Amino acid sequence: MQRPSSAPKRVVTPESIGGSGGGDGVLRMTLRDVRYAARRLPPLPAFTAIAVISLAIGIGANAAIFTCTVSEVILRRPPLEHPEERVDI
Repeated sequence: MQRPSSAPKRVVTPESIGGSGGGDGVLRMTLRDVRYAARRLPPLPAFTAIAVISLAIGIGANAAIFTCTVSEVILRRPPLEHPEERVDI
């Protein structure tokens, strides 16, 4: 049998995380997390290097794939003799 906790349950509301329902609380929390990460990463240079390289590769690959997809699929005209006769289903 579990003992009841004497601490009251914490309810998370926009006001409790520093906002009024807008985006300012989320921005404040994100900046706090970035500051925390900036303090924690310098003592771990190998982990920092791996994390930065992984992020760079991921962001670069995502940008390259998106660019190729957009230029080939959306911006180019389809290789049809009469593209105006194409029918969408």
